[in-house]
Amino acid sequence: MIIKKHLCEYTRKDGVPYYVIYYKRINVANRKSFSDILKIYDECVECGWDVEKLKEIKLKYKIGGYRKSMKYIYKNQKGMYFIQRKSKYYAGSWDKEEIMKYRDLLVENDWNPDVLESVGYRKRKSYGLPKYIRLTSNGKFGIYYKHKGYGVFSSLEVAVEERDLLMANGWDYDFVDLC
Repeated sequence: MIIKKHLCEYTRKDGVPYYVIYYKRINVANRKSFSDILKIYDECVECGWDVEKLKEIKLKYKIGGYRKSMKYIYKNQKGMYFIQRKSKYYAGSWDKEEIMKYRDLLVENDWNPDVLESVGYRKRKSYGLPKYIRLTSNGKFGIYYKHKGYGVFSSLEVAVEERDLLMANGWDYDFVDLC
């Protein structure tokens, strides 16, 4: 139902009304509150229904901006944020603002992951350790291959030695114990 020129009232399936401002195929705003939509409508009348100014008004009063700002950013069950696009993981952080900054940087640089290193981001899991060796939470060194742990060692040298034995024997832990 048309209330004023370019202002329409619609009713959802559950009977709740909502109001929409349209102008030349532009959905300027939609709201449940009639007083809110009238404020936006008055602003549209003041600008003389200029298309460029209407687009600015649309951005100013946009609902759902949160979803747009969190594009490519996901949160895991532990509360950590990470960037993922087309099944490829780019970065992770506990800080939402930091991860948004990294995401914006990736978008600006055509998703080149090398640009993250230029701003100081580094993958925290490896800390520059040799392949298949990770730093555990208690400061020791663990050997992991294909999501399977092969032991935790107090020094890096012992962990590297054990890893080399495992690699030489096709990751057969029982064979290494016999040697």
